[in-house]
Amino acid sequence: MPYRKASEEMIRDFDIWLFHFFNSVIKNRFLDIVMLPITILGDRKFAFPLCLLFCIFWRRDKRRTAAILLISLLATIGLVELLKDLINRPRPQEVLNGIFIMGQIGLGFSFPSGHAATAFVLASVFSSAYKRFTVALFILATSVGISRIYLGFHYPSDVIVGAAIGTTVTYIVSKILDKFNRI
Repeated sequence: MPYRKASEEMIRDFDIWLFHFFNSVIKNRFLDIVMLPITILGDRKFAFPLCLLFCIFWRRDKRRTAAILLISLLATIGLVELLKDLINRPRPQEVLNGIFIMGQIGLGFSFPSGHAATAFVLASVFSSAYKRFTVALFILATSVGISRIYLGFHYPSDVIVGAAIGTTVTYIVSKILDKFNRI
């Protein structure tokens, strides 16, 4: 058991160190300007209208993709909110000193990052529909995750797990729809 406790402390310390790196060490005016709009791309207030537009206007051959997008967003947000309530991890600004917070202070719990999860759902779905943009979409999703750390709202582990949830849920939804082949 002492080994487990030591490794948990090491992971926590690395998480905090990496948080401070993104939140303080690389802080500059250019990133201050760029990170606020980037973080919006992972907000569900952005994602749901985007999803509805694609559900309405996508060609018939993209209806399956629209269904994957809608179901994946709903499932991901539900899972993220469930985990936040179960784990109750406080946000960095609640426990760390000397951090920089930009934008509206995050409400609720920190783990996992809903913005990262949402951004990776969008990247996963759109990259399957538009393969030539895959790298750009995942760079953008990763930028959303980094913005959440830079702005002071999440630890790196929150973002990594959020990204994994968004990607995994989208993959599972896609496979389930393939299996039933109804859409």
